[in-house]
Amino acid sequence: MMGGCGVLGLLAGLVGVLLFAGLLGVVVLAAIGILPARGALSGRTQPRTDPAEETLRGRFARGEVGAEEFGKALGILRGEPAHGDYEDFVREAGER
Repeated sequence: MMGGCGVLGLLAGLVGVLLFAGLLGVVVLAAIGILPARGALSGRTQPRTDPAEETLRGRFARGEVGAEEFGKALGILRGEPAHGDYEDFVREAGER
C-alpha cells in the first residue's frame, strides 16, 4: 500500500457526501413548507379575493354601478342575508 485509503476509504467519503446532501435537501424542503406564502420573508402577503368581488369593484370604480347597488351586490356575494329576493335586486338595478 502506498499511503492510499483503499476502496473502503473512498466508499466512506462517498457515503458522507450523500448524507450531507440528503440533510441539506431535508432542510430546504422544511423551509419551503414553513414559508408557504410568496411574500412570507418580507412580511407582505396578498389577501385572497374572490374574482366576482374584483369584477364588482372594477365596475364600481368605473362608475358602472352606484354605491347602494355595490353594497347590495357585495353583500350577496359574501352570503349576507338580502333584504329582498334576487328578483327585487335585478329590478332595482334595471331601474337605475
